Amino acid sequence: MVPPSARPGQVHLILGDSIARDCPYKVELPDRILNLVVGGFTFSCLAAGNEEMLAEWRANIGEGEVEGRVVLWLGGNDLYPRRSTERPRQLCTQAVVSVMEKLLSQVPAHRVTVLGRTPRQSDLRWEVSHAYHAEAKLRAVVDGISQSVEVIRHVGRPLADRNHRMTRKNVFKDGVHHGDYHLTADGYVRVGVHMPAWLKN
Repeated sequence: MVPPSARPGQVHLILGDSIARDCPYKVELPDRILNLVVGGFTFSCLAAGNEEMLAEWRANIGEGEVEGRVVLWLGGNDLYPRRSTERPRQLCTQAVVSVMEKLLSQVPAHRVTVLGRTPRQSDLRWEVSHAYHAEAKLRAVVDGISQSVEVIRHVGRPLADRNHRMTRKNVFKDGVHHGDYHLTADGYVRVGVHMPAWLKN
């Protein structure tokens, strides 16, 4: 292994929503993470602003550092309604295509990681959740653009219990301000099972 001091530090970029914002990522020194996520973001939001975020990422790369990987992690704001009276929405594949095409025009596909969707506590089971079905469609859309992009599915699966039901305790935060989707420290430990090894050193 190359000693940390003998290689330039990589600056990895995280793009996504509040699920991505609050995750306690850890990378090997001298690498570091630039977290440019925005709470409430969706693929449609990212399609409109990812070029500016890529420019900000590059502006934050200092002397002796190089570009690292770009990680996209959007939990499900584009799928789940804010009000219980509203119906869940389908994944906007056009927005996904727009995000990926803009991103891959500036970053090599092998340096892009897309993490799967996370369910809500109100879902009955992982396999029937909107997150589960949306991430299958997400994988198909991304693979159709480039199969060199790393797509990690089932990130949300460990939030369910042994019977795949969304009844596991202490993984979602309590309280009206957290909805039914923000994760506790234990929740992040569980989704970390499917995280890339380099992102949880």
